[in-house]
Amino acid sequence: ENVALRARVETLKQQDRVTQDSLSIARGRITRLQLRAVAAKQQATNLQDSQVTDRLEITELRSRVEYAETHLERSHVRQTGDEVRMQRVEMT
Repeated sequence: ENVALRARVETLKQQDRVTQDSLSIARGRITRLQLRAVAAKQQATNLQDSQVTDRLEITELRSRVEYAETHLERSHVRQTGDEVRMQRVEMT
């Protein structure tokens, strides 16, 4: 009976070690998954920041185009006005 109890205790100790090892492995997996989640969240944040930057750059480029178009229109109006004045001077 004593031998059977010792054998049972040894079996329980082995099962406990296996359980501890399994828990350690599971904790490692959880840690890796948590790290992956943090990395994925950071990538999402970086992507959002990049999209915001892209939108700002697009807005700035549109503003530049509008400015250039307005400047070109004004230059054309001035040039056309100068040409009309020159034609009037030539006619007189």
